[in-house]
Amino acid sequence: MAGISPDQLSRELVRSLTEYGKLAQHEVHDILESVGDESKSRVTSLSPKGKRRGSGKYKRGWKVKIEQSGSSTSVTVHNKHYQLTHLLEKGHRTRLKHGKYGKQAAVGAQPHIEEVNTWAQRELEQRIRKALGG
Repeated sequence: MAGISPDQLSRELVRSLTEYGKLAQHEVHDILESVGDESKSRVTSLSPKGKRRGSGKYKRGWKVKIEQSGSSTSVTVHNKHYQLTHLLEKGHRTRLKHGKYGKQAAVGAQPHIEEVNTWAQRELEQRIRKALGG
């Protein structure tokens, strides 16, 4: 170490940290893509199919969107038929005022998004910790 000046040491340290940052960024990007794809598969398999003609459109409507701006990357799993996601996840009343026996007609909740969201957050954190040695 006697032959290395403080400036040389500083430059080498900055170069090493920059290289590590780029490798970590690529690793995290790959993890985001894989967790996004797996989340899409899981939510598709849990999605209700529907009983009407042309059913299955909601189930087939899931897409993965990966956006990168600067050094940040985000992954969104969304449905082409976004109007239905809340109605199916939480349940809803129908247009009919009354169902059988005078009760209000309603469609029961079919939870399928929250479970996958919870899994994806947990899985993402575990994979990133493992990849970065934490």
